[in-house]
Amino acid sequence: MSQPIHPNSIPFSLRVRTLALASALLVVFVVFPAISTGAEVVAKAGAIEMTTTEVQALLSGLPEASRNQLTADPKALEQFVRGELLRRSVMAEVKSANFERDASVAPQLERLKEEALMRLWIANKAKPAANFPSDDEVRAAYESNKTAFAAPTEYRISQIFISAPNGADATQVAAALAKVADLGKKVPGGDFAALAKANSDHAESAAKGGDLGFLPENRLLPEVAAAVRNLPVGQTVGPVKTAQGLHFLKLNEKKVGAVPEFATIKASIAAAMRDTRTQQLEQAYLAELGNHLGISVNQIELAKMQKAAK
Repeated sequence: MSQPIHPNSIPFSLRVRTLALASALLVVFVVFPAISTGAEVVAKAGAIEMTTTEVQALLSGLPEASRNQLTADPKALEQFVRGELLRRSVMAEVKSANFERDASVAPQLERLKEEALMRLWIANKAKPAANFPSDDEVRAAYESNKTAFAAPTEYRISQIFISAPNGADATQVAAALAKVADLGKKVPGGDFAALAKANSDHAESAAKGGDLGFLPENRLLPEVAAAVRNLPVGQTVGPVKTAQGLHFLKLNEKKVGAVPEFATIKASIAAAMRDTRTQQLEQAYLAELGNHLGISVNQIELAKMQKAAK
């Protein structure tokens, strides 16, 4: 990869657990006339239907942050519904085959049931107070974390890229270093665009005089981000070493990320604070329970078991 872009920075859309499987299911997502429940049918898979009432009930059982995210994104909500239809279709097959009565399944099923009950119990014990967080607490969180809420700063960068990937043979590295040494004399004060067109090993940007366009900081490779973060607009820096090679960089423009207005993210901040408080209460409950029980483990016997299992 010859662009100074972080390989793990491309954002993913909302992940619903069954999304990958659900995409293979041919479901027509339109409104069907209701038959007997009085509620609109919003989705259908074969003989299985979902009404608006059922979708609303499912959403009401989700954590507030997840519910807000789904209701704010029509595509994510559609995928959520598709996933639920797929789940119901699989369960219909399970019941038709009496799979739950299989002797080999019973112990696993009981374990899953216990774990589900345990999670519901812990969630009940760790439920934050209904009035948490207050408006003042949400406002305080916003004011103290403004930089975290800001959109990432964007940089319009031009580059001259010299390919010398990690692990390259000595001949390629020597040629790259010689080219870099020559460019190091020409880049300061030179015509960067012309030098990029004539010398850059990244064909796409070379054709544009090295211009990569605007890139958010979280998409830049760490070495590149560090090099341009405090670089004055119009100035060059380099060579910057990355795993792909060496980069001469020019910062053409810089857009500092704006902080969204409080009103636009108030609900998401509150939901995140409730999720954090829930996790804290869960940990506190389990820690208190563990201390009360005085759990002890026979390390010697446990080590014997591990050795025997190898």
